[in-house]
Amino acid sequence: MKSFRSEVKVKRWDLTTFGEILVDLLPDGFDESGHPRMTVNAGGAPANVAAVAAARLGVKSAFIGKAGNDAFGLYLKKTLERCGVAVHGLVFDDTLPTTVAAVALSDDGERSFSFYRGRTADTNLCGKEIDRETIRESRIFHFGSLSLTNEPLRSATFAALEEAESGGCLISFDPNFRSTLWSCADEARTRIFSVLNYVDIIKISEEEAILMTGERAPEKAAASLADRGIGTVFVTLGKKGAYFRVKGGGGFIPASNHPCVDATGAGDAFTAAVLSRLAVDGTEKFCFKSGAAEMEEVVRFAVQIAGETAARKGAFPILPPEDCKSRIENR
Repeated sequence: MKSFRSEVKVKRWDLTTFGEILVDLLPDGFDESGHPRMTVNAGGAPANVAAVAAARLGVKSAFIGKAGNDAFGLYLKKTLERCGVAVHGLVFDDTLPTTVAAVALSDDGERSFSFYRGRTADTNLCGKEIDRETIRESRIFHFGSLSLTNEPLRSATFAALEEAESGGCLISFDPNFRSTLWSCADEARTRIFSVLNYVDIIKISEEEAILMTGERAPEKAAASLADRGIGTVFVTLGKKGAYFRVKGGGGFIPASNHPCVDATGAGDAFTAAVLSRLAVDGTEKFCFKSGAAEMEEVVRFAVQIAGETAARKGAFPILPPEDCKSRIENR
C-alpha cells in the first residue's frame, strides 16, 4: 500500500469519480397499442457513485468524463447538477453521441444490459481534457474498468491515476465487468490487472471475483486480492449481502430486507456509501487504523443504502426538489 501524506491540507472535494456517463433505457410497461415503453434514466457507474454520494449522503463530489453534445448529454449534466455533483470536469463532444444502454429486468429485479457504445463520446475522452486540478483537490478518486476498454480513454485513465497517486488520493476501483464490452474475458482480466498497483480499495461482485481470482468463495477471492497489495476488499453478494476484508480481519454482512425491484445501481450505491464514510472518518485513519469491527459498521451502512436503491427502479438517486436543495445547501 502507498504511503499517504498527512491530511493537513483541506481539499476541496471529498470524492471525484472518473469514467463513463450514459443513459439507461429501462422497460416501463406498454402503451395502449401494446408497444413497449422505455424510460430514460441517467447511468454510468462512476457518475452514479458521485450522484449517490452527493445527493443522498452529503459528500462533496465531482465527476470527470465526457458526453455527447446532444439531448442525452445535456440531460445527464442537469441530472448530476440536480444531485449536487460538480460538473466542471464533464466535457462535451460535438461529433460523437452519448452512450446508451438498454436494460432488461427479470422477474426478480436482476438486470442485463445491451450497450450502444464504441464510437461514442465517453470513450473519446483525451488526457488533455482531464481536469487535473480537481483530481489533486480530491481526497478520494474512484474509477471503473469501462475506462480501460477503448483508446484514447484508456490512456486518459492512466494519466488520471498518476495525478491521483501523486496528489495523495485514496484510490478506489470497481471493475464493473460487462462482458459485451470486451473481446473476451482474458482481455478484461489483463486490463483490470494493469491498474491494480494504483488501487487501495476495491469493490467486486461475485462474478468479478471469479473472473479476477478464479475463487468462488468470497473469503478466498478477497485474500487473493489482498495478496496483490490491495488493503481493503469488498465482495458484494447480491441478495446474500457482502463480505469485506481489511488488515484487521474480515466478515460477512447479510443483505437488508428491502424487496429487489431493480438491482441497477445497487453496487454503485454500496460503493458511494463506503466512500462517504471514508470521507467523513478520514482516509489516512481508514488506511492505517481501521479494524474489522469498525469496518463492519461501515459495511452494514453500505448494505442498507444498496438495499434501498434496489427497492426502486433506476440507478441515480430520486429526490424531491426541496430535499435536493436542502442537501446541496448543507454540504
